[in-house]
Amino acid sequence: MEQKGEDDLIGSSGVEPSEHLASYTGTFEYGVDKAGRISIPPVYREHFKDLPGYLTLRHGRMALCDGRRWKRFLERSVEWTRNGDGSAGDRGAFDAYLALTQEVRVDSQGRFQIPPRFREHLGIDKAVTVVGLHDHLSISVPEVAPAADLDAAVTLLEELPFGRFLVS
Repeated sequence: MEQKGEDDLIGSSGVEPSEHLASYTGTFEYGVDKAGRISIPPVYREHFKDLPGYLTLRHGRMALCDGRRWKRFLERSVEWTRNGDGSAGDRGAFDAYLALTQEVRVDSQGRFQIPPRFREHLGIDKAVTVVGLHDHLSISVPEVAPAADLDAAVTLLEELPFGRFLVS
C-alpha cells in the first residue's frame, strides 16, 4: 500500500485512511491562557479538526484522545459489555471512567479549554506539559510530567525484539 501523505502519522499500515489513528510522540510546554485554554501541538491539530477530542482524568494528569480513537474505544467497550466479559465491578469502573471524561472542541487556532474542574483538581493555572504517549496526549503540570530518560529508553529499545532496528 502506498504512503498516504506527510500528514499521515501512521503511514502505510494496511488500514483504510478513515481508520488511521495518530501515534503521538514528543514533549511540549504550553502556557494556559486566562480562559483556561491550551494549544494542541501543531503537528497533531489535524487529528482534532473534524472530530472532538476526549479529555479524561488519569492518575494526576489528563489524557486527551482524538475522536477516532475514542470511537474505537467505545465500540470495543460496548462489544466487551455485550459479550459479558466483565463483572459488575468492571462495569462500575467503566461508568466511573466515562463520568471523568469531557468532550472538548479544538478551535481554529488549535486550542481547547481545560474544564475548570480538571484545572482545579490538578492545580493547573499557568503552564502544562503535553507528552505524546502513543495513543493519547498526556497533559499535566510540568512537575508531574513523565520524565524522559534517554539512556533508559535506548536500553529498553535494545532489549525489545524490534528495538535493534530503531537504535542501530
